[in-house]
Amino acid sequence: MDSGSEFSGARAEWWEGIVQELAMELDFACPGTERFLPHDLGDLALVQAMLMARTALREQRVAAATDIANELYSLWPDREPPLEDCADLVARLLRHLHEHSLPLLRPWRSFDLWSGLLQLYTARRAAAVGALRAARELDERWALDRRAMSDGSLDRPLDPGVRWQSFAAYLRDTQRDNVTGAALGLLERAPVAERLSRSAHYLEEYLGEARHLVALGSGNEIAEYVRLRADELSSGTGSGLWADVSAAAADYGRVCRRVREGLTTYEQELFQAAHGSRQRDWEPLLEAHLARDAGAGPHPRLVLPDPQAPAPSWMTTMVELRAESNRGAAPKTFTWHSLPGHTPWWFCAVRPGPEEHMAAKLGHDGRIQFEVSKDRPGDLLIGLPDDEPESFLHHLRFRYDEDDLDDLSRLLMLAMTGFARLDILAARQAGGLRVLRTIRVDVPGEVRDLCGEYAYARLRTLSGEAGGAGEPGAEELTRRSAGRGGAGPWEDGVERDGLVVNKDLPRERESAPVFDGGLFQRDDMLF
Repeated sequence: MDSGSEFSGARAEWWEGIVQELAMELDFACPGTERFLPHDLGDLALVQAMLMARTALREQRVAAATDIANELYSLWPDREPPLEDCADLVARLLRHLHEHSLPLLRPWRSFDLWSGLLQLYTARRAAAVGALRAARELDERWALDRRAMSDGSLDRPLDPGVRWQSFAAYLRDTQRDNVTGAALGLLERAPVAERLSRSAHYLEEYLGEARHLVALGSGNEIAEYVRLRADELSSGTGSGLWADVSAAAADYGRVCRRVREGLTTYEQELFQAAHGSRQRDWEPLLEAHLARDAGAGPHPRLVLPDPQAPAPSWMTTMVELRAESNRGAAPKTFTWHSLPGHTPWWFCAVRPGPEEHMAAKLGHDGRIQFEVSKDRPGDLLIGLPDDEPESFLHHLRFRYDEDDLDDLSRLLMLAMTGFARLDILAARQAGGLRVLRTIRVDVPGEVRDLCGEYAYARLRTLSGEAGGAGEPGAEELTRRSAGRGGAGPWEDGVERDGLVVNKDLPRERESAPVFDGGLFQRDDMLF
């Protein structure tokens, strides 16, 4: 054997050893995958996917699951090995990463991501019970043309669109024809169809790339309606066709709940805002809020993408304003607002030195204290613990203007989401800011209810004054928000839109706090 042949043989042996080592590690981490590994070790695309999977398995990087799912699922264009095997391989790897039965795909490139995801799930379930033909049809239609699943062709109801498609497909793949027909028949003439259709149309417009959450919420509502109606029809018998329909709808509801639990935090906030229990009453106000923040993208924008980047102009102004307060003089109070996005996002800037040292000592352990006036729920005083066991020395004040539509809308969103993200920003000596701490501030239920009802009542009052005839002033809210040019802190006592905010609240209006453990004096300011 010449040297060239010997080298080629050694290289092939070395390559085979590398791939076999990869296969063993993958199978050890996720038993059962060995039967899907290639006989042709020269398949570089599959080896690349194996390397990606190994990296994710080693580092437990859930974020890599999207790449793994997309890569592995595209490796078998001819569906060899069979569909159920290919799907099972993806599901096994992702189940190991997510500890969940569903692959949590996270690309934001599809407007109908939820429908496609649930249909992939129903395809796997159909394959598991032997309905391979239906599974292949669903899966291949989705794989070949993702828009094909949005044309309503799978749906029998009159105007289902993507909102009924997943429920209908789920029934057809998992239930008998008579159960499927009975369930869909309940929806054809139901008032819930028209109501959900109207609601979904505007939510899809305002949620933009997150519109798959509309299908998730609407599908869940449809299944719940079918379950309740089928229970009524089966009452007194306890069995029969309608009992089977109720069970099928309940099973679909459980699937929806599992997928909801797997959503990202931001998706859960969007879902709650779009489908919360109070959403029906607050729809006109949410329309304006979602329209204003539509350009924020699927995730809130980072404050400083580059740690050394100069601070935004309004943040720099905030630091300069606070620096004007001389020691011993009455410090100024600012109202902190969220940036565009659906999560209330608060900021607090501290100067180098004692303030920064105090902020660094914050030892958030869930013991956040709230004090809020029942007369003015938009004035929130919050205590954060430091690293001392019993001390609450760090106080923040967040004041929402009761005469400002934009402020009230943000207070309403705070009540709906139930928590705010608080970023502690530290000013750098060379200028600009850096993020020192990020804390999740959970709002107690009593405060949420108080703030929500207060903001809603004030918004209706102000909207009636602005729009006349008591109509919600969504257009007025959008106009004001767009005209302001972004969110930022405002100094109290500054005139804006013809309104002047009082610098100090009258103490007699703060006599009925919801939480008052004697922690705060009402003139406490930032740190």
